[in-house]
Amino acid sequence: MASARLLFLILMLSSVTFKTSAQRLLELECQPAAGFAGKETKISCSFKTVIGDKDITISGLVITKNGQKDVFFSWLDNVNKGDPRVKLSSRTDPSLLFTNTTVSDEGEYEYKIMTNRGMIKDGRFSLRVTARYSDPVTSWSDGIKEGGSAELYCRASGGYPEGAIHWFDTTGTNWTKNAKLDITETSDKLLTMSSTLTFTSIDLSWATFRCVVLNGKFVKEGEQTFKPIAKDAPADAVSGDKKNLTNTQIIAPVVVIGSLIVGLLFTLIIFRRRRSNHYPGNGTENHYTEVEQGHTANPTQNGEVIKIKP
Repeated sequence: MASARLLFLILMLSSVTFKTSAQRLLELECQPAAGFAGKETKISCSFKTVIGDKDITISGLVITKNGQKDVFFSWLDNVNKGDPRVKLSSRTDPSLLFTNTTVSDEGEYEYKIMTNRGMIKDGRFSLRVTARYSDPVTSWSDGIKEGGSAELYCRASGGYPEGAIHWFDTTGTNWTKNAKLDITETSDKLLTMSSTLTFTSIDLSWATFRCVVLNGKFVKEGEQTFKPIAKDAPADAVSGDKKNLTNTQIIAPVVVIGSLIVGLLFTLIIFRRRRSNHYPGNGTENHYTEVEQGHTANPTQNGEVIKIKP
């Protein structure tokens, strides 16, 4: 802190000496930066000089954040003070790097630099931070029944800045106007959005419902589709699809096995009928015993069959 104060004092004193030079010959230009929470963010800055002098070397700098009294970051003689996550790109590049960016880093900053070509005391940059919301988690109140009151819940957390949660039914109707949105802030300034959709008389034919999470720019970041289960719904309604799949897996093999059994029985019947009409012969041919209407069959001594008319 002592070094930062000393550097600030040096810069203030130097501003008198290099006032004309700083205003007319050397300027600092920084682009607005947009960072993501937990990621590295670069603050792109560059020198602007009217004489085209590119041989500019940084000897010290002080950064303060608007609304804060203490110095946010300082650098002098290769020694960093303040937030350890901030780093100067190089002694010839005034750009800055923020590692592990947080929501609290968002804001406006004053950037004072001392160089071998003069001092810049009116440098500024801004940083905006965003964080993506988690996938929504849904649930519903107990005891939902056709025509009764019902509440549907949807929650998404870990995002920034404030967004919105919209509700749709299976027909695409937007029910958001019937919902209440609550937003809470955690210690790291990330937000949790919780939405409650209330029905005084629900029509279960409106299901399936869809909960859509929108970020601060009203761009969809996630959604969840679900179907509340009525109180008097049959036990298999909760896992109907799973049960249907199980039944199919059971019925199909039964049908196949049954078909095989019927086919086997049919084959056995035919085989037995054919066998009942056949007798083994003398080794060279088969002899049939024929009994026709109006005839009787009497065997001869040598085993042949003789047809005798009455």
